[in-house]
Amino acid sequence: MIRRRLLIAAILVHSIAPTAQAAQIEHPDTAGMDPALAAQIESARALVEQSRDAGAATLAEAWGELGMLYQATGFENVSLAAYQRAAETDPFDGRWPYLKGIILGQRGETDDARRQFLESIALNPALAGPGWTRIGRLYLDAGRAEPGVRAFQRALEIDDGAPAALAGMGEARLALEQYEQAREFLESALEAEPRADRLHYPLAMALRGLGDPDGMQEHLSKAGQIGITPDDPVAEYLAAHAAGSRIHILRGRKAWSAGDVAGAADAFTRAVEADPASAVAWTNLGTAQAELGQLQSARKSLARALELEPGAERARENLVAVLRRNGQPQEALDTIDSAPGRTESVRWRLIESARIHFDLGDPDTAADQLLQALENERDLEIWSEALTALVEAERREEAYALATHEDLSDASDTVLAAWVDALVRAAEPESDDLSLAARLSERLYERNRAEQFAALHINTLLKRHARCREALAWISSQIARGDTAQALRAMLTQWSLELAGSPECGAPEARPRS
Repeated sequence: MIRRRLLIAAILVHSIAPTAQAAQIEHPDTAGMDPALAAQIESARALVEQSRDAGAATLAEAWGELGMLYQATGFENVSLAAYQRAAETDPFDGRWPYLKGIILGQRGETDDARRQFLESIALNPALAGPGWTRIGRLYLDAGRAEPGVRAFQRALEIDDGAPAALAGMGEARLALEQYEQAREFLESALEAEPRADRLHYPLAMALRGLGDPDGMQEHLSKAGQIGITPDDPVAEYLAAHAAGSRIHILRGRKAWSAGDVAGAADAFTRAVEADPASAVAWTNLGTAQAELGQLQSARKSLARALELEPGAERARENLVAVLRRNGQPQEALDTIDSAPGRTESVRWRLIESARIHFDLGDPDTAADQLLQALENERDLEIWSEALTALVEAERREEAYALATHEDLSDASDTVLAAWVDALVRAAEPESDDLSLAARLSERLYERNRAEQFAALHINTLLKRHARCREALAWISSQIARGDTAQALRAMLTQWSLELAGSPECGAPEARPRS
């Protein structure tokens, strides 16, 4: 009775709204370029042309994709122009000023870069942490440590463990000769990101200021060239463009949204060929393969995505769905349990874990997990699954309490009626399950005296041995009520006549109908 279905997470698509045609920009000549790069640029430019009549969001996305490709491959001027077109077409997307700010900052145009980052923060709160970190770095590079401290503090208020903000704050404190605070922040940044060996140099300078020559020498010997950049949502796109996979991913998503799953799988295959280290490309490929029924290939692709990025929730969720569909529930449960963090902290993990425990014959654990999932969000599907698990675990009083909880609205009645009907069909006569069904069907009828709930209660009574008279007595009592609606009274009268004249009810030894 618990639903068994493949939970393939949706591939990202964008809403469409009308827009004016964007102005032309002067693109670089691709003649003489590396053929692979030239092909990417031509594909991205063609995508802009194909998107002109698709709507504002779609056209802006195409301009932005082209800008990211140019930015990743060093064409800064035309990249800025493409981002400008994207921002003009969809002025509410914070990614485009954010990306413009990165280029302007690299060119030393500090004030303009800061304005772009502030605009991106206002438009998209998800960019606030990395945006304030980049603003802090702009101040620090301009020799203005005090406003840099304030900017890094804003970033750390949003995410107190962000390595780039910790590193920036440490270097700003060092510039202000606040050596102990500089040491603390830089050590925290290195603990969070041990590969950032460039931070050993400012840490050595902080230790020198604290009068620790041995510590200074130790960190000077470790100093390298790897720094930390903010972990922002656009970094993935730039990296994918630089590797040559992004255009294929975008084309795959367009094919997916158009219902062309095979075409999407082909595009995602090209994406992983271009960038085998892209967890996003492997996730999308595995999702498309699963939709095509290629479960073994999907399993390998999604597992590869998790190897590359253990925290990729979409890849994990889809892999769990593939394993369940492939008849490997224990492997699916192991995949959930191996995820970073606690299972109960992520809703989909908790629900899928419960379903798998139910499949493995552990309804007690399934019921506990489903009840926990219901604490934060009421969902009628999960509610009915929790009822099933409670009954299977012989926790019927808990099932009754859950089914009649005071927080439930009238919208739950139809779902509960369907659940009770299924329970009646599966239960044995005179069983505890059927007694529970009778209590719930009568309560449903009292809550809403409609024909469908009356019929459900009558059928529940008839399922029990030798209960024809009980059903007839109940029907008579409802007909006799002064508040019974005329249509309902007519239906009950018809039921009464049919039962009174039926061989099943007339013959003492015969069984009533179910």
